Formats: sequence, structure tokens, C-alpha cells
Amino acid sequence: MALTYNFVDNVVYGANDINKVRSTLAYKGVIPETASSCQVVKNGSAYRVLAGQAMLTDGSIAAVDQNGYDFSAASGSKWYVWFERSEPLNNVSLKCTTSAPSGMFVRLAEISTGGVVTDVREYGRMKIPTYESTISGSMYYRYRRDNVPISPIVGSEGYSWRLIEAIPMAVDFKHAVLQFCDNNSTGEARVINFLPSAGSAPLAPEPVCAATWRAKDNSVAGGYTDAAIRKNGTNLEVWLRSATPPVGNTLLDFFGVFFV
Repeated sequence: MALTYNFVDNVVYGANDINKVRSTLAYKGVIPETASSCQVVKNGSAYRVLAGQAMLTDGSIAAVDQNGYDFSAASGSKWYVWFERSEPLNNVSLKCTTSAPSGMFVRLAEISTGGVVTDVREYGRMKIPTYESTISGSMYYRYRRDNVPISPIVGSEGYSWRLIEAIPMAVDFKHAVLQFCDNNSTGEARVINFLPSAGSAPLAPEPVCAATWRAKDNSVAGGYTDAAIRKNGTNLEVWLRSATPPVGNTLLDFFGVFFV
């Protein structure tokens, strides 16, 4: 058994020690300073990563300056765009590959064979909950994901629910006050009680969930999609299904405070 400690006088520390502090406090991902942080966009015949920062699992930071970072991707292939931390090379680099990310990475986007960019940014989150209320064990959380692709499966129950993301939360939440972005980009604030059994079954044909709302569809005039969240252990699951075919992609956006 051993006890370690750090940051005392007269001891030499390295970059790994600083990175370890960051990785102790937060999960990997894009730091959401703005809605466009590290977003991949089309730039003429090429592509550009917009200004922003992302933290890798070990706490190292990839930073793109205000001019952005340009790269190319040939048409005819599907491309994955991601930041990679290479310990052998002692660097962090932007990768654009035809194979899925592996190793130590942060996802940014996928580019289709026709050159269409799908935003798949994963956002960094604090591991230590903030205390912003008088209720012990509260945590503020913001979830925003744009251009989520929808690939509905038509069955006897209509368009099926699809799990978009399972988010590990820093507190074992039971209640929340959340604001949802709806089809009109406004939304309502709701008090939510998460049922202990909410994660016991898949979302078919209807969701066993804590809240459903109508999310904005980015690609179809007047279109909408149904979104849902539920508790599964200490994970917050985000689900989606199309409601007005044809459907291309949607915007998922909610924020608020979770309580134990």
C-alpha cells in the first residue's frame, strides 16, 4: 500500500503531473466555451476545425486558435475527424482517417462519402459536482448536440427509439430541474423525478423515461423529432426517434441542475 501526494515545495514536477490534475477534475472532451468550439465545418473544397480547446483522457489539451485549423478529405470515402494523444510521439494531433478513432482520442466529426459533415463532438464534463443550491449533492449540467443524424427503423410500432448517448454523471441523481429546447427553440422548465426502474427496459415501443420533449429538426421545414432522457444506474441516457419523415438531423439541447 502507498500514499502519494503532490505539489509541495522543493519537489520537481513535470507536464504529466499538471495533466493529471486536469484529468482528475474532468472527463475528456471538447471544452464548451462557445457553441462552435472545435466544430468541423466545410471551408470551400476543404474543411476547418473552428477555434476551441479539447482535453484528452490524460489531461493534455488540444487548442485551435482563432484562425481555425484547415485540412482536406477526399470525396468517395467516409472520414472520421478526431484529436489523438500519442505518448510515443509526445504530441496531440488532428486525425482524419477512414478508420474509427482508437487509443486516446476526442471525437469531432464524421464526413460522409458525399462530403457532408456530421457533428459528433463529445464534450468535457466535470467529475466533481458543483454545489449551486441549498440541497446537498447538486450538479449543474448542459447538454447540447447539433446535427444528430436520425436513422429510423420502421417496425410495427412505427419509428423506433434509438440511444444517442449514455452520459456518466458525477452524482447519483434522483431529481432535476431542466430547461428543454423544443421545436420553436424555446422550451419549458420542468421538475423531474427519475424513477429507480427507469433504466430496466429498452425504449420499445414507448419509452420508460423521466421526460420526453419535442426536439427541433434542422433539415426538414416544420419537422420534429421526439427526444427522451432516462436514468440508468448513474448514467443519463439520451434517446431519439423521428416523428415526421423524411428526417435528416436534429438539435438536442437541455440544461439544468441535478439533485441526489
